[in-house]
Amino acid sequence: MRTSLYWIEIEGTLPTEQPNRVIKVAAGSNKSEAEAREEAERRLAWLRAKIQGERDLSETYEAEIREQVLESISHDAVITRNRYGAQVLNCETLPILDVDNPPSAWWQLFARRTEAWRLGQMEKALTSLADRYRLEGLGFRLYATIKGFRVIVVGREMSPNHSLARRLASSLNTDPLYWRLCLKQGCYRARLTPKPFRIKVPTIKVPFPPTPESISAVAAWEASIQDHAQRYSVCRFIRCFGHDRITPLVERHDLQTGAQTGRPLA
Repeated sequence: MRTSLYWIEIEGTLPTEQPNRVIKVAAGSNKSEAEAREEAERRLAWLRAKIQGERDLSETYEAEIREQVLESISHDAVITRNRYGAQVLNCETLPILDVDNPPSAWWQLFARRTEAWRLGQMEKALTSLADRYRLEGLGFRLYATIKGFRVIVVGREMSPNHSLARRLASSLNTDPLYWRLCLKQGCYRARLTPKPFRIKVPTIKVPFPPTPESISAVAAWEASIQDHAQRYSVCRFIRCFGHDRITPLVERHDLQTGAQTGRPLA
């Protein structure tokens, strides 16, 4: 997981068929703006060299999380703010799986997919996984979201690229777009605060890279909607399958999402 406290965006030209083609390159650093600027200039030089046909140019595969870091919870978990202002938990080793469509067999293709049916499918799948991995001490905490479900796997730390994490994601029919992002960024993500449009409050577009002015404006916006936002929950805890372990990070997730409050989902 690659996050940065400082971000810099620079402009530069590229040697293409279009003369003086200008592009913007952003880069971050956890040390200083000066180091972020050096990294941005290095990336611009890398792009120029690649366009000119130089070989043996390599970049790290893991993508940066291009969001403002609000809080570093631990060495492998941070809270960031996404492009529409919501707070997001990013964690390297606490598996969080986003499921829009519960796993089902091919003969259930035309089943009437009521809320009860969807919940039943999730419970069936998690019961099976809990039985399969009981000796390994795994537990599966099931949450309802406004569009589907969220599953937090407890009892074992693992990155998205771990073979077991991949098997669990496949078994639960984890949303493919979400899972690709997890693999690309090397972490799991869980939204902690409601989406503005779902709670009918003014929306805001968070610019990137963040500036002192934009950070202040977004903080003021968040303060103005906080009382209303606290009337909603991002997810609702249903139950745990297998071994349940409430770690500090799980506790923080449940507190900030309102998972135990019974408030309307948003």
